[in-house]
Amino acid sequence: MEFKDLTKEQAIEIAKLAFGHDDWITSEIEAKYQPYIPEWYEDAQEAFIVKFEGYFAGTNTKKYVTWIYPNLNVCQYYLDGHLKTLGVSNQRIIQKKFTEYGFE
Repeated sequence: MEFKDLTKEQAIEIAKLAFGHDDWITSEIEAKYQPYIPEWYEDAQEAFIVKFEGYFAGTNTKKYVTWIYPNLNVCQYYLDGHLKTLGVSNQRIIQKKFTEYGFE
């Protein structure tokens, strides 16, 4: 399976697993595929980018961004003036999902 064949629904499922708290998500979840086209922007990277808002501390919310890369690395960030790195939950389960989706 090619990386670009990952569906938006699958990318969202991976992002939810990485976040680890479905019930803390407070907004619609947006997912888009970003192709590698270096002519369009300086730091071109192929990735799926998933964005949503969710609880951060108590009743405070933050915007979260999950990047899924072609090597199947998953990185998660929250926005607090600029992107700050978060840990990724359920890493083993995420890798099993990629296998289920047909990635090796």
